[in-house]
This record gives sequence, C-alpha cells and structure tokens, in this order.
Amino acid sequence: MKRKREKNTYSQTSGLENPEELQLHHNHEKFATEFKYLGSIVHHSLTSDADVDKRIRSASAAFGALKNILTNKDIDLKVKGSVYVALCLSILLYGSEIWCLREDLFNRLRHFHHRCARTMCRITIAHTIRHRISSASLFKRLSIEPFDAYYNRRLLRWTGHVARMPLTRAPRKILTSWVDNPRPLGCPQMNWGRTLKKALLSNDLPTEFVKWRELAADRNQWRAICGSKTPSTTKETPTSSRQDIWAQLRNGNVPS
Repeated sequence: MKRKREKNTYSQTSGLENPEELQLHHNHEKFATEFKYLGSIVHHSLTSDADVDKRIRSASAAFGALKNILTNKDIDLKVKGSVYVALCLSILLYGSEIWCLREDLFNRLRHFHHRCARTMCRITIAHTIRHRISSASLFKRLSIEPFDAYYNRRLLRWTGHVARMPLTRAPRKILTSWVDNPRPLGCPQMNWGRTLKKALLSNDLPTEFVKWRELAADRNQWRAICGSKTPSTTKETPTSSRQDIWAQLRNGNVPS
C-alpha cells in the first residue's frame, strides 16, 4: 500500500524566478513566486502589482456580467452608479487597505473607474475628445465620486480601526514599528506608510501619528472626517429591500 505524498507550498523571497521543489522528510515542499491568502495575492517581491491585477480582472468580470443593466438606456444613471459602487467597486477594492500603491498602479485603477463611468453613460473616447466631456461631469451624472475618494476612505477607516486597537494586538504593534537599520542608497520601495501619508495629505489631515491618532480615537468623528456616513444618518434614510430593487431592474423599471 503506497502512501500519498503531501505537498506544501511556500513563498520565496530570495528573488528567484523559477519555483523550486525540494524533498524534505519524504514530503515535497514547493516554493512559488506568489500565492493566494484570504482572497488576496501575495507576491514574493512584497509589491501589490499581482493583487491589483487580480482585482481589476475580477471587477471587469463583474461589470461584464452586469452589462445588460449598467448599459441599459432605460435605467436611470444614478441607479447604475449605485449598482456599480455596491457590486463592481466593492470587488475592485477588496483588500485594498493593505496595498502599497505606486502612482502607476493608482493610474491603472483610475483608468478602470473612468472607463466604467463612460460605459455606463454610453459615451466613447471619441465622444469625450470631440465634445470635451470631463470625467467629473460623468461622475456627477452617475452620482459617484472619483476613485481616490473611495480608496482613501477605505484606507483611512481601516487605519483608524487599527489605531484604536490596544497595544497587545499585532496590527497595532506593526502600525508604529520600525527597522533599526540604516536605509540603503536609492529610492526605497513603495511601502504602506508612504501610501497612508498620501491619503492623509489628500484629506488635509496631519501626517504625525500622535495628531491623527487623537482624531481617530472617536470612531464617529473619524468616519465623518473620512467622508463615510455615520450610523445615525444611515438609519434615517429609508431604503427598499434588495429583492425589490433587483426585481425592478430585471423588469427594466427604475427603482423608486
């Protein structure tokens, strides 16, 4: 009777291009360049490129599945914007709180957001060039915001949540940790701290930890600063059930 060999996969951080497989104690240990953890792609280079690519593909697939609704000329543009934000944008930004975004990755996400806005408004690139249609005007028609607002809001809300954790929690320790070694020459790799600093500056918030930590201590105040709806304002707005909204969309009617 033969025993089935077990396989374990580990991520390599040595910069090797080809995965290697080693045999240790009759087990096959495979070293891969990337792997999936809780829905996010972890790459051996510790950059966010692979995860951003995966999120864009997943959001594009969701947008394509909803194309009959999002491109229907009989449905109100604001309804399209609400469906896009609730479904497609939430898929795009899944796990974005831990991304280390360089400017080129930021531009790729912005381009996807702009392309979806043009598609929902049934406008092509030729229309935008010929009639000088700005993305801001399309966002206003759809009642949605620029991509930066959605991303910064999620990042700052998560950061405030981590800052309110007790010091015994691992995420809180890592938030204010540092490496006691001199920095090598050249521009350092984009990290989460620099991404957070850009989000704080874009919302006119102080970048010093002590100052914005005091603002984040009050959860409702921090949500208001980040641009999120407070629980009280959310309860005051009556909304239809999800089943009723989808039934009206299938019938081609505008949800009330």
